[in-house]
Amino acid sequence: MKTEEIVIAIIREQSQIIGETLAISVAQSSGVLHSSSSLDDIRITNPDSTYVLDSLVGSYEKLFGKASVEVCQNVIKRYIKVD
Repeated sequence: MKTEEIVIAIIREQSQIIGETLAISVAQSSGVLHSSSSLDDIRITNPDSTYVLDSLVGSYEKLFGKASVEVCQNVIKRYIKVD
């Protein structure tokens, strides 16, 4: 699974709660991706997928708390099978 797909899925899920513009803005503030304000133009700027996901989830958590972390975790669980 590509990190980009997981990142886009997380942003889409957050968009349903806080709106697409804000969800993308928060994701950009993580410092690990770039977007021209569109989910179709997401580019990961760091090759370390763990760091990317931690940074993205952390950015949502800073602004919206633990509930946003759970949203992110649910998305990640759909993409990554944990034994």
